[in-house]
Parts: sequence; C-alpha cells; structure tokens
Amino acid sequence: MRLSSAEERAARELIAMALAEDLDSRGDVTSAATISADAIGTADFIVRAPGTIAGLPIVGLVCHEVDAGLHFQAKINDGVSVVRSDIIGTVRGPMRSLLAAERTALNFLQRLSGIATMTRRYVDAAAG
Repeated sequence: MRLSSAEERAARELIAMALAEDLDSRGDVTSAATISADAIGTADFIVRAPGTIAGLPIVGLVCHEVDAGLHFQAKINDGVSVVRSDIIGTVRGPMRSLLAAERTALNFLQRLSGIATMTRRYVDAAAG
C-alpha cells in the first residue's frame, strides 16, 4: 500500500511529534553510551499476537525520519492476517538509529494494527 501525498505529509507530522517526545533533543543516550557509532544491525518485526497488520508504510517513514541509512523491508502487505511469530518486516542499518526508531515504529504499528484487527472482527461478525 502506498500513501497519498496528503497522507504522507500528515504521517510525517505525527512521526516528528512522536520522535520529539520519545528522543527529545538528546537522542537515545543509552545507545550512544553503549553502542559503537559504526555498528550495523538487522532486526525483525515479529508478531506477538494474532491479528490484522496495518501501518507498514508508517514504519518505513519512521525509519527514514530517524536515519536515511535505515532500510525497512515489509515482508507482507497491510491488511494481512497474522499469527504469533510471523515476521512482518525487517530493518537494517546503523544500530543506534535502529534502536532510536524502534519504539516509535512499534507504537504506530501496534495502534494501527489494533484498529485493523478490531475492524476485521466487526466486519466478519456482520457478514457471518
């Protein structure tokens, strides 16, 4: 799924506010103190409970806003039903940036997927 230009603008505004709240002007001080600046890593987004995924384009935007060197690859599409342990995406890049983006990306993904999961339940109940 691609975002329209208006959706992307709105998403970027929300992401900027969320990152400012989470990282403030100091950034992720724990990562800066404990992780080498040149460390590169990879992390998977793994499902913890069954549901419907929504918000994958937002995860990519969060990663890019934190560091253009972060590369997010969705493994599925929005709207797909998932079960525990499914891998829905992978991010690779500088470890400090990856950790700085993690919480904000997960917050958006969890909230949007929760809404999609509940919506699917109501739609399925009404249909059947």
